[in-house]
Amino acid sequence: MERLQSLMRQARLDRSCSLLSRKIVETATRQLLESPYANVRRISCDYDQGLLFLRGRMPCFYHKQLAQETVREIEGVDRVVNEIEVVELSP
Repeated sequence: MERLQSLMRQARLDRSCSLLSRKIVETATRQLLESPYANVRRISCDYDQGLLFLRGRMPCFYHKQLAQETVREIEGVDRVVNEIEVVELSP
């Protein structure tokens, strides 16, 4: 019986964490999409236990930093892990 109750508590915790993760990713995505820079709007993100991961490709370091600053202050994000690559993009 205790084992079942423990599993049920863990399932509730997992659902809660999943909802929080989804909310943070939705907030970050919305903020990135509101950027006036098209390259910033193309960035994807994932969230895991306080870390917000940014992924994609940019033509310059400045846009990479803009993307990071755009999501830095989101509640629940302890750290932004900026994995955006700076590369020359084809037209």
